[in-house]
This record gives sequence, structure tokens and C-alpha cells, in this order.
Amino acid sequence: MDKNTILFALILIATVVASFAAASNMDVAHIVCQVINPIKNTVTVIAPTIVITAFIYGGIRYTFSADDPSGRTQGRNICIHALVAAILLLLVTAILTSMGLLTACPSS
Repeated sequence: MDKNTILFALILIATVVASFAAASNMDVAHIVCQVINPIKNTVTVIAPTIVITAFIYGGIRYTFSADDPSGRTQGRNICIHALVAAILLLLVTAILTSMGLLTACPSS
């Protein structure tokens, strides 16, 4: 996805949230929570699954490339990138939790 697509998606989400807030007499924070909770719940399931799958794939690729040095390098790089992704995922979760952004909305 390029930057314009991501920007368009964010503007679209902001427009939908604003229209819900304007159309109803609900609190804006409650509407934002209704939008953010499904995204948060999906990401908390999908992101670790992708990290674990990438690490296993890299390990298998490394193991089965015993005769091919470039295959071993690719497998090792995949494992390293998966570990970096796991560390970033943990850091982002810790930062957002310490700021209270993950606990501000009750789970739906």
C-alpha cells in the first residue's frame, strides 16, 4: 500500500466517525471506542500469528537450505526480521498501555 492509500483510508475512517458523532447524540469517545475496539482486537490476534508464522518459516527455510548459503542467509534474515517485529509489537503494546490508550475503551 502506498502513502496515498493509507492517507485516504485514515481520512475515510475519520469521516465515518465524525458522521456518526454528528448523526447521534452519543459521546464522541464512545463512538471512537466502537471503531477502535474491533481494530485492536483483530490486530492483537493477527500480528502475533504473523510473527510466529514468519519465524517458523524462516527456521524451516534455514534448516532445509543446508547446501545453499544464500538460502541459509535468507532463512536467517527472515528469523531476524520476525524477532524484530515481535520486539516492536511488544514495545508498541507496552507504550500504548502505559499511555492508557489500550485500556481507555471497555472491551466489546
